Amino acid sequence: MATIQLVAQLPSLSLDDTVTYNHSYILVTYDDGSQFYFRGGSSDGTGSGDLLGVYGDYLPGTVDWDAEGDDIASRVLVEGTDASIAPLVQTMIDTTNEINAEHDPYDAFVSGSNAFSGHLLVSIGIVDPNDSTKPDPTAVPIGPDGRTLFLTAFFNPIPYPPGFHYFDVMLDEYQAWVQYNNVPYEQEQMLTFAESWLAESAAKRIDHRALSFCDDASMATSPA
Repeated sequence: MATIQLVAQLPSLSLDDTVTYNHSYILVTYDDGSQFYFRGGSSDGTGSGDLLGVYGDYLPGTVDWDAEGDDIASRVLVEGTDASIAPLVQTMIDTTNEINAEHDPYDAFVSGSNAFSGHLLVSIGIVDPNDSTKPDPTAVPIGPDGRTLFLTAFFNPIPYPPGFHYFDVMLDEYQAWVQYNNVPYEQEQMLTFAESWLAESAAKRIDHRALSFCDDASMATSPA
């Protein structure tokens, strides 16, 4: 049987070691067992380049390769034959090429790997944030705790509309996840998220200032 599944890596990443989230990619399995993958990431590998989608044979050495299959959670979204999924795979290839041609800036929390995965699934009709008849969160893999994994920006469009407020986007995403999973104490959960976000942002600003200071000091002590 040929399948298309959404795969999320475990263990989770986290904001300030508190609010967890995951990286996802799409995995196609053909009738003969061979596999093909789609994944999004930063074009320069540092998180500050463009959103870059890649695809190809899923083999040892692939960036998201998991030989034992024990570091992932996944959900099969399409079942069929090689022939029946071929048009869907081609649509995802075409969509990936279109995304790459746009050179949209990468951001893990607005337009990162999860937004890429979600956008490809929208392109083949699996999920649609604007269609209330398609319960989008049911596409997301279930984590070890029985809840759907928090895939940041999974339902965000690419490119994201201009003029958005960064923190509002993230807060809305997390609230939707809390509500869908019936996580108790919603207000406290949102406060925890806000505190984690602010702590993470502050740490990044401190790191940036430290790096800037080191650069300035290096320039001051370097020979002309």
